Amino acid sequence: MTRPAVLETDPAVWRAEALDYIEARVRAGHQVTADDLRRDLPEPPHPNAVGQVFRTLADRQVIEKAAFGASTCRSRRGGPRYAWRLHESQRPRRFKAGENLARLMSPHRLRGAV
Repeated sequence: MTRPAVLETDPAVWRAEALDYIEARVRAGHQVTADDLRRDLPEPPHPNAVGQVFRTLADRQVIEKAAFGASTCRSRRGGPRYAWRLHESQRPRRFKAGENLARLMSPHRLRGAV
């Protein structure tokens, strides 16, 4: 469906807003879906733009797939949808139970760190 020129969204602006929105949500600890993007941002300039922003962040290893389900967006008619979360490489490292802190802090590992 076409929209009046006044309501057209600049593709570069929409893309930047979408990338920022997704990254901010996943860094805050939330999972994000395309339905969230459609609900919280203006309509994209092209229907494929939604998938492209998720693919861009996945290629940059900022997000990864977390869950699979059906879309709740009426226009998608229950089509497939992924929930995305912060990529494993972006998460802060936590010590595991039983991990030997003394081994991690050994002098040969700390030599060069002053």
